[in-house]
Amino acid sequence: MDTSTPAQARIRDELLAWDEERPLVDPELAPTLRAELEAGARSVLEEHGLLDGLARGDDRYDETLWISKSRLDRVVCDGLYRAELERPFEYNAAIAVGTLSHRAIELDHATRRARAPEQLVDDVWHEIATRPSSDRLGVFINGLDEVADASLRQAVEQLLTEHRDVWPPLPSWLHVRMEQSTRVELLDGRVVLLGTPDITLGRVRDDRARMLLVDFKTGMRRPEQERQELRFYALLLTLKHGQPPFRWAVHYVAEGAWDAEDFSEDRLRTAVRRTIDGIDQAARLSDPDAPERLRAGRWCRFCPRRDGCPEYLSQGDGTVGP
Repeated sequence: MDTSTPAQARIRDELLAWDEERPLVDPELAPTLRAELEAGARSVLEEHGLLDGLARGDDRYDETLWISKSRLDRVVCDGLYRAELERPFEYNAAIAVGTLSHRAIELDHATRRARAPEQLVDDVWHEIATRPSSDRLGVFINGLDEVADASLRQAVEQLLTEHRDVWPPLPSWLHVRMEQSTRVELLDGRVVLLGTPDITLGRVRDDRARMLLVDFKTGMRRPEQERQELRFYALLLTLKHGQPPFRWAVHYVAEGAWDAEDFSEDRLRTAVRRTIDGIDQAARLSDPDAPERLRAGRWCRFCPRRDGCPEYLSQGDGTVGP
């Protein structure tokens, strides 16, 4: 007897699509995408003199270029890129709720919902609070007063409960992998691509795309940015496994809604081009004297340099947001 709620059945049938046929994939797709990335990265590093830097005594040659989804989010503006590198990361309540909720959801799937939400949240709190003193999230929650601690726990428990309400239990045959870090090296490790999707379902076993990639979001929607991030994750999984996901999606926990894209070679090639742009930015700005290419946009509202940025200040009509 099917005991799924209507919301759970909708995710099972429409997002996970257990009974749908999976698309065939050209076996040369993954090698071709890797070759395009390698060629683009090599061209970029040659342009900025980083491949032959060792012979010239350029110490930048020894620096690995690390490319992650957060680095690629900053490719829109050099000022944002440098500002985020310069600003030390600090937890606040909103960021902590998101991080703790992700961990609670991960444990909930791992334990097959064997514990009540409040018990699971207690487990998460104990796990984080007892980490080494160098752990910034542990320091943050240990520094909360009684009221703030209770408020944060309630927010995490509510998000976990909402997740349970709309997500069906996941059977073991789906090969569920939570927070699985993926690393792809280019040019013998000179460039490293890193990503950690929230959840990956399915596995490679034939010539069809069978994996589903999902990121959970607890904050406001950023559709364009989130699609770009997921395409980057899909690209990493394609290079790692030799097969792409058949679909990638962001699931908005508080809404019980999602935004999804199905596999297409064009979308993965868009991710390749954006990744090469990110490698170019990282390589170019590895020179501290390199001039910045500034561009105003909706990202300005989050930039710590905003109030002193000539490009932002020139947008006097308010089109880039408050």
